[in-house]
Amino acid sequence: MPFRGSLFDDCWHSAIEMCVGVPATLHAIYAMKTMGTKRLQMWGFLFVAGTCALIAALWTTLVQCSSDSCPAKEYCLFGLFLLFYFSVNWGPNMTTFVLPQELYPIQIRTTFNGIAAATGKLGAIAGIWLFEEVSKVFPQLSLHSSLTAVPTAHSSLAALLHSP
Repeated sequence: MPFRGSLFDDCWHSAIEMCVGVPATLHAIYAMKTMGTKRLQMWGFLFVAGTCALIAALWTTLVQCSSDSCPAKEYCLFGLFLLFYFSVNWGPNMTTFVLPQELYPIQIRTTFNGIAAATGKLGAIAGIWLFEEVSKVFPQLSLHSSLTAVPTAHSSLAALLHSP
């Protein structure tokens, strides 16, 4: 049963997560050959935005559902997490590493790839620090997922318009 908190269950959840991430990455490699890096990034961000919107739409209903009326609630929440994990690994995770290699000239590739990676890490750190404060102001996770879907969709548009 998911979400029991034991080490054994945590290991199984991680194993299932990796079983979703590996096929997503392999499919992204294939899709990159057929779609191209720019289109894969655009569709990947749209996929992440759609997944966040789906989580936002279903979160309150699933969390407030009692275990008697919805015995598969934990599995549905875990399934939504796996769908989100697949979407992140399919598009943005793959193109984050490949796109700078295609865009920057060899002389400055390492420097700008490092700057781009550092900026992403700073954004992640800021998001972690700010998440608790934002959670106090807006306690519902569905609102967080909704707010995540909007900039992710914007990232898709930016990938389309600003990548050569």
